[in-house]
Amino acid sequence: MREVRLVPVAVVLALVAVGLVALVEKGVPGGAVALGPSPLNPMSYGTRVLYELARSRYATYIATDLEDLARVTGERCVYVLVSPERPVDRAGEILSKLTSGCSEVALLVADEGNESNSLLKAAGSSIYVAGNRVGVVSGGALSLYPNASITLGGREYRVALDLASEVLGGNPVGYVEGLAVVVNLNSTEPVYRSTGVIAAEEVLGRVRVLVIGDGSILLNQVLASNRTEYRDLALGIFDYLCGSSSNCTVVLDSVHYPVLSPLEALRAPLSPADYVYVTIALLAVLIHPATWLPPLLRWLDIAFGYLLRPPLGYATVSIASLYLAFALARSYPYRRDTPLPEQVEEELYVAADVRRAILSGVVKLGPRDFVNLYNIVDAVSVRVLGVRLSSREFPRVLGEYLGGDLAQRFWEMMNRYYRRATGASRRPLVVRWRRVVLGAIEVSEAVLNALGTSLEATYGAEYLLARGT
Repeated sequence: MREVRLVPVAVVLALVAVGLVALVEKGVPGGAVALGPSPLNPMSYGTRVLYELARSRYATYIATDLEDLARVTGERCVYVLVSPERPVDRAGEILSKLTSGCSEVALLVADEGNESNSLLKAAGSSIYVAGNRVGVVSGGALSLYPNASITLGGREYRVALDLASEVLGGNPVGYVEGLAVVVNLNSTEPVYRSTGVIAAEEVLGRVRVLVIGDGSILLNQVLASNRTEYRDLALGIFDYLCGSSSNCTVVLDSVHYPVLSPLEALRAPLSPADYVYVTIALLAVLIHPATWLPPLLRWLDIAFGYLLRPPLGYATVSIASLYLAFALARSYPYRRDTPLPEQVEEELYVAADVRRAILSGVVKLGPRDFVNLYNIVDAVSVRVLGVRLSSREFPRVLGEYLGGDLAQRFWEMMNRYYRRATGASRRPLVVRWRRVVLGAIEVSEAVLNALGTSLEATYGAEYLLARGT
């Protein structure tokens, strides 16, 4: 059996150390969690699913800063802003970068607040989000979760809204179904309207604007649900804004949302599934070597400095010296003195009658003699047949001289007792080696005779001469 060389432990430890240092140098990957309706947020209130839907049909990108918009080009570009949680205070710069790289620009704003109105104003649109709440009277009670219909390109989409806002100005394309009731956030007096507009559009030269007064209909928890009408609406919006252009680019805004550390994100209101996601992100930060290795090295440096200062330094050096001496002493081989057995030499002459010496008991046969006999037959097999006695091809090749059954039985017998003689097998449990060796000599003599040689003619008793008792 070929010896397997194992990699030294020191080499493995050195490679581990190099890997840890490289990870520390690279730093902690992705240690922040995006919250709110950001396309980077895969949790319930994110818009990652919206990004995946857009990417299934169009070239889609996520803008994490305004410089990303400078690289956006295309025949038509759709900029998506869903319920921003930070002020859109650079709206003019956003429009300037989009119009400089795109032939036509479409703005999709889905917002129940009024943070996005600055973008609409910068585009010169008359549309704005009122920031109130629009509902319907159903069964004599006010419901702020009305059903609504939105018509885009001649196709009507019916969805249920969640605390939507009224959209004023522009050309209305979406209404709540039923008697509309508008409730201002700073007033408890409801205002009844014959129609409640929740979506409107407007075309301003190269810029098309579509505003929906509810961003919740585009969140992950809605688009990933079994309600297919929301997915149909999302895809219908992209198809409508891209038109017939095959070179349409969709950009989802991720600039106007908070990005927190996992520990800070745990303090935010989250669903159970969101807690699992944030906890995994926190664990990824904690187990990364860049988090714990530098403090550990600093602590070890302080600890060793403390141990090496007197008076602990004397004790530390003494204990280390004793341990080193003990380890070196154990590394040297040690063997107790034992008396050597008396060596008895036997001389057998090739010219003698080997068979008579064996039968008379002068020579005691054992497993070592069987191994010598096996090696002799193996050497002849290699020279004459071209295969080793241990090879599974041996019975087939020898069968051409003796017959298949005899060759198979001879091969099985020789290898079975060879494994027993060398300790490779424990079976058979009881072996009378004298009988086995004598029988093997007889059969081997017949096999070698069939191959044109013999034990006595070729080897004499050489396989018995170098043995001791």
